[in-house]
Amino acid sequence: MIETFKKYNLPKNNYFYSIFWYVDDDSFIIFYTEAFIKLVVTRYKEIHGQDVDLTELSEQLDEAIYEYRIKEKCFDRTNPDFSFINTCYEEFKKSGEELIITMDLGHYDHLILNKEEEGNIADSISSYTTTAGIKYKILTQFRPLSEAIKEALNI
Repeated sequence: MIETFKKYNLPKNNYFYSIFWYVDDDSFIIFYTEAFIKLVVTRYKEIHGQDVDLTELSEQLDEAIYEYRIKEKCFDRTNPDFSFINTCYEEFKKSGEELIITMDLGHYDHLILNKEEEGNIADSISSYTTTAGIKYKILTQFRPLSEAIKEALNI
């Protein structure tokens, strides 16, 4: 990313591009996949019973999307609310699957850092998808980062 921004000579002190020069854990947002949500709900019901209210789980998942630690490849381990989600995430990764890890670019745009769409920018839509009783955001309108840069710079 930094090489791309050097090529286009984008300033380090520009607010909109500062995220690329000064990356920290707050820069990343997770988007769940349907398979992960199904796994989490299944495990939650195994622990709490089939008729459990999923409101608390849904709230934990909503919070966790902002608490991914890219260096540790887990959700914030200092927050006990995420221990169940981390356990499910470890199981999910062992199956060969992965969540969609993104860098938040603002204005609902996200740079995808993994999966087949790596290097693409996508919009997060304001509506939600529902799987197994849990609502979560999805990404749409994928386009290459270089295309988005050219568009932003009117090249």
